[in-house]
Amino acid sequence: MKKTTKLGVSVLTAAAVLLTPVSLSLGESASSTVAQAAEVKTVTVTTFAELKSALETSPTDVISIGADITATSDIVIPGQHNPTIQGNNHTLDMGKYVINAKQAGAVAIENLTATSTGSYGIYRSDQPSQLLFTNLTFTGKQVAYLPKGSVTFYGATNIETTSTLEIAKVNVLIFGANSNFSAKTTADAFLMAQANPKVYVNNNATVNVTSAKKVFNMTGATPFFATEAGSKLTTTSVDVALYMNGKANFGANSSTEFNQDANGTTGLIYASTGLDVGKDANFVLNGGAKSVQLIKSAKSVISFNDIANVALTSNNAKGNVFYLSSGSFVQFDSPQTLTLGTKTTDAIYTAKNLRASLAVSGTNLSVQSFANDNSIVSYDFKSMGSFKLTK
Repeated sequence: MKKTTKLGVSVLTAAAVLLTPVSLSLGESASSTVAQAAEVKTVTVTTFAELKSALETSPTDVISIGADITATSDIVIPGQHNPTIQGNNHTLDMGKYVINAKQAGAVAIENLTATSTGSYGIYRSDQPSQLLFTNLTFTGKQVAYLPKGSVTFYGATNIETTSTLEIAKVNVLIFGANSNFSAKTTADAFLMAQANPKVYVNNNATVNVTSAKKVFNMTGATPFFATEAGSKLTTTSVDVALYMNGKANFGANSSTEFNQDANGTTGLIYASTGLDVGKDANFVLNGGAKSVQLIKSAKSVISFNDIANVALTSNNAKGNVFYLSSGSFVQFDSPQTLTLGTKTTDAIYTAKNLRASLAVSGTNLSVQSFANDNSIVSYDFKSMGSFKLTK
């Protein structure tokens, strides 16, 4: 075991950085952290016993893995310990075992291939802990279990899970700026059951998820979901891509594409209080042949704000684009070109330079107000199979 000690400033290094839980507003980035000068202890480990010691009994700030390692027991971090684990492109096979953090802290794991057969993945904490991955490749049942904590993905991430467990059970989920995240799972991708769950897709992040169930299952009260400028979020799911009891925000200049698997029936978005799609955004929903609707909401407002492209396509002759409670509205206040299709025919109606507010009850829409083109009042919205907006 090779040890070194030095003084200095280190970004995302355990003793130098302790991330405090933050509530980010749209446009902020979780990577905006401040590193403080501190004594930084570094150790290189090549065996599981050395790794266990560095995390449990001899807390070390930077743990550099120097060989492939296979776990033979759990690792229990008893107190607050905030290390950076540098994988150096080695493999950590946790098997049925887990790193269990008993106190809140921030752990950064970088450049690592990890495997796990355990039900809590490679890392567990029942505290409001923070886990930060940079360049992770993972296969197993579950990556991490932090129901009260946060997980952030930086760099390039590739994940494949094959169990009934979600990729991560977490309270705050962040895809860092310029990150590239790809995952495939046979269960929900992310389960967020505690109050105040949050999802941030930060600037220029690229996120691709394929799920046999839900992608973002935000069952906790008062959720927050936001994508930022330059981000690209693409999902394919059997169940809904996004479930939340709140309003989703798809930011200006962002790109979102949700696709329903051929076996899916539930639609793609449930957001109880509606959604906002920002200026110059690209927003695409492709339903499956069995999808009963694309967007379902309670009494709400769905706003498209001077967007670049909205393309909502049912692909089910008996399905619907919207299913909203009475008193809801679908509105776009900037001049747009609206193209509507029936269940079987695309582009059956087009209105240019239109501003409109459409009142909703169930699957039926009626005109609340409009500008520049009033022929929309003659369209039978119950037969709508596609809804498209362009500039």
